Amino acid sequence: MIQDNSPALGWVRLTNGVVSFHNKLYFIPSDCTVKKYIYWNSSTPDRFEYSDTILEENSNRFLVVINDNGQSTICHSKTEYFSISFNSESQTKIEQKIHGVFKEFTDEKGRVNKQFSNIIEKHNEISQTVGEIQESQGSLVQKTTVLEQTADGIRQTIEKNTREYKNTEFSEKVIATYTNFIGEYGQLSNVFNMVSADNKLDIDEEKQLRFRVDNCHKAYEELVALWKKMPENASFLGKTKDELTKILNDYKKDIIIQKNALNTLLEDIATSGDINNTTRTSIVGYIGSIINKTSLQKKGLTSMFSDGEGGKSIDLISELILNSQVSGFEYVEKINNLTARYSNLKVSLDKINSEVFDSQTGKSKIEQRANEILAEVKSKNDALSSRVVLLENSIKTKVGTEQLNSAIEQTNKNIVFKFHNEVQGDEDGSIKNLVRESITKAGNKRVVNEGNQDTFKYYTDDGMSIDVFESRKVGDIVFDEDGLTVNKGFVATDTLTVPYGHFPLIKLFGDSNKKYFPRDAYPSVDATFLNNAGFGDRIRLKWRNDCYISIGGRKTGSFNVYVQDYEYGGKTLFNVSNTGIFYKDSGIGYIIKEGETPDDPKGVSIVFPGWGKLRIRTSGAMKFESTNAGKIANIFQWNGEN
Repeated sequence: MIQDNSPALGWVRLTNGVVSFHNKLYFIPSDCTVKKYIYWNSSTPDRFEYSDTILEENSNRFLVVINDNGQSTICHSKTEYFSISFNSESQTKIEQKIHGVFKEFTDEKGRVNKQFSNIIEKHNEISQTVGEIQESQGSLVQKTTVLEQTADGIRQTIEKNTREYKNTEFSEKVIATYTNFIGEYGQLSNVFNMVSADNKLDIDEEKQLRFRVDNCHKAYEELVALWKKMPENASFLGKTKDELTKILNDYKKDIIIQKNALNTLLEDIATSGDINNTTRTSIVGYIGSIINKTSLQKKGLTSMFSDGEGGKSIDLISELILNSQVSGFEYVEKINNLTARYSNLKVSLDKINSEVFDSQTGKSKIEQRANEILAEVKSKNDALSSRVVLLENSIKTKVGTEQLNSAIEQTNKNIVFKFHNEVQGDEDGSIKNLVRESITKAGNKRVVNEGNQDTFKYYTDDGMSIDVFESRKVGDIVFDEDGLTVNKGFVATDTLTVPYGHFPLIKLFGDSNKKYFPRDAYPSVDATFLNNAGFGDRIRLKWRNDCYISIGGRKTGSFNVYVQDYEYGGKTLFNVSNTGIFYKDSGIGYIIKEGETPDDPKGVSIVFPGWGKLRIRTSGAMKFESTNAGKIANIFQWNGEN
């Protein structure tokens, strides 16, 4: 309020001044002046500026009151970014009420625990905070829940901050000093709420209040002394002296404004013994503001501890937002102030978004609209990604990078395959993507339409026509009823294989060339088990199913020749293995190798089963032995000397 002719004739007293400047609040301590013009300047936001001459007004300086020989007149024009009130209970001006509770105790493990809660009411906002701070040697854990409510919506934040740092004498001093300061003002809040319950102060209540105020003054002096010494330890906090000095100056400004205003009000009620609602609200507000600001300072300093050598900080934040525009939820993990993981879900009238991120693996997102669903997965460095888009009339998929990828576009009429090569430069210097594309139509069967050789009809199993497929040609590459044809150039690949569920069979000529071969001819490379199906243990170079050359085998491996005219290709006509060369599956004659000893010298033998054996030795000797009826008889022998 503004009191005319107070404390003397010609003077005006200004109390409960609250300034809103660019959405930030400033509480002006009570003061009085005999000067004629009273200004507020953003360069000195914690006090008024007085003058007997008119000063220039601008975007930072505002004339707020004129003192006409003890008669005050409020004269400032309210702007969208500046307003001032001298009556905190006014509904048309800034209104703030803070109700706070603070408790401190030491648990069975020796950890200092602080629990606090407060409710802040403004004319356009209600904020509720519940928190707990747990301190132990080398670590600090803070958990808070904040609920903010405005006319536009509700925001709820749950936060857990863990700070681990190298414990030193300096870090212990910082933690202890801030802890003591916050604790003293917390006790002051509790005592003030108790003694002000009846809006009066008796002698004992005044003593209790002054005792707590004196302790707060001592705690503040200890804090100021700490600020003076802290620049000497700037390197421990990862800062230069100049950087830390600037930070500490800002810290001091944040507290001194609230502290001076609080001290003025406490002195007034201690002197008068009366406490009105306006004063009560202001005192509780100043105490809450001091506790809040110093808690933030402490959090910032411990964060600097954890960022130093041997330190670590972990922040877990979950947030719920409900408003008329968009609602959603987000969960974030930060390690040393870098985002490690997060997930979120946002819902609006036109879409739903969800996203999951992990710095070690990558990220994924799903975006859903009434007519579209998008799903995307990316690697941690965005080098690779996969993307699926679902539309009412099509499905689009893409895998790879922007320069090198494959894509499929599917509709109810066709499927398009696209392969994008790496970006290359043309002769003229322009850049382009090389694209290979093929198109197919849905259906189980297809036949050539005699009316147009470039179109093909597709039929179901019951003979119903489905659609017409149009052949496509890109340069020397043709995709038609025969499949994919490369008329010029080559196909290069590391591995030529068959898809899952198919059997190893390569046809050397297409079906359109059947007319050049006998009806039952199937020129192919075949590794099937039997009759073009299954997985076999050998490879066939095949003319017919009963006429082929094979190599391989499950045990020893051999080379075999099968011909149609010999028992319908069911037996081997000619066989080569590690034991010899056989004709007609060892039934007519075969060649075997001889031994390695004098009794069984090196050479080969031509065996005629049931007749005899012609032995040819490396010495040049040759003899024919009869094996008729199991009896060995030397019928003929020749050596180089005969």
